[in-house]
Amino acid sequence: MTQQIARRTARLSLPAAVLMITVGCGRSPTGSTTPTPAPTPTPPTPAPGPVTYHVSGMVTDDNDSPVANAQLTQYYDNSFKTAKTSTDGRGYYSIVFESALGSYDGNAAVVGAIFYTGGGDYENYYVQAVPWGTADIVKNLHLRRVRNMNAGQSLVVSIDADSSVAYDGEDWLKMDWRWEKFHLRVADAGTLKVTARTASGGIFPEIAVFCLYVGDNCLSRWVDAPPGTAARRVEANSVFEIRLAIPGAMAPQRFEVATSLE
Repeated sequence: MTQQIARRTARLSLPAAVLMITVGCGRSPTGSTTPTPAPTPTPPTPAPGPVTYHVSGMVTDDNDSPVANAQLTQYYDNSFKTAKTSTDGRGYYSIVFESALGSYDGNAAVVGAIFYTGGGDYENYYVQAVPWGTADIVKNLHLRRVRNMNAGQSLVVSIDADSSVAYDGEDWLKMDWRWEKFHLRVADAGTLKVTARTASGGIFPEIAVFCLYVGDNCLSRWVDAPPGTAARRVEANSVFEIRLAIPGAMAPQRFEVATSLE
């Protein structure tokens, strides 16, 4: 699936400092009124300068085994700049970059996002946020293998704290959300339905559906009622990427996902 990184211009917004000066009045021995001298105004706080960030960590797979030669891209300055690297034989990586911004693509206290862009057996665009302000950051990446299934099959999806942040490569970026995804193939035309339920019954995930093949099913919103479902009339020989997303603070969550074609 072709993914494009959205490029937007964001300005660093710093809170304005407001200086309140109180002038007191006192009476002198002669009865005249003498104003108290105003304090010297405090000069405004200068904008923070660029920070040199060093991001490093381990890249592992579903079995917690190190992934060698994993290609990574660090996006920063609202995706106008990048820094690239790959892991060594131990699965270790290290990236150095410099930025003066304190937010990324509208997400506060985030300096950028680090992407796995190697493809292959693993989900491309596995993404983790890089926090702003701390120069040395350890960020371990836990890659997921591509999961494929056919309409009518079921699977269990676990969304964990180290799941990818919700980023679709175009215009949906929620750094405080986590999601997991799988590919779903449809052999025949019909109404495809995806249902996600949790054993605890306490939360329904948002379900995002993207086309990998047959574009006319991507142009309209999928029916998502009741919560935890997505349904639409689809064409034969279609392939979709199904993504289940929840707020990161609610991870981990485990969902039983059922698909059907009628």
